[in-house]
Parts: sequence; structure tokens; C-alpha cells
Amino acid sequence: MAKAKAFTLAETLITIGLIGVVAAMTLPTVISTFQDKIAVARLKKAYSVLENNYQNYITLERRSYIMVFGRCFELWDIRRL
Repeated sequence: MAKAKAFTLAETLITIGLIGVVAAMTLPTVISTFQDKIAVARLKKAYSVLENNYQNYITLERRSYIMVFGRCFELWDIRRL
């Protein structure tokens, strides 16, 4: 009768332990990179909103407008100054 070839419980536990150690070492780097990308995306969004409001100010008859949540608000007409 041929002997069945298989991994022992100890070999399996050691392998799972090594995978856990490698995961624990790389996870903080992955999380940090992800958080950096989120911060960059938020800064780009804020810059885009500011740039859009500036372009609205320039193009809308030299009046001061601001866009907030998709609504346009007139602050005042600067030609009266």
C-alpha cells in the first residue's frame, strides 16, 4: 500500500504563520499609500472647486458669484464700488 503524501498540521500552521507575518509587515504601507491618495484626491477636488468659482467670477459680468452645492449666489456687484 502506497503512503499518501500530504502536509502535516505543523507545516500548514507554519506556512499560515509566515503569511500572517508578511501581511502584518506590508499592511501599514498599503494603508499609508491609500490614505495619501485620498488626501491628494481631496486637495484636487478643493482646488477644482476654487478654480471653478474663480472662473465664474471672471466670466459673469465682473460680478462676484460663488457656487455652493450647485447653487449660484451673488455676493455684490463690484462695479458699484
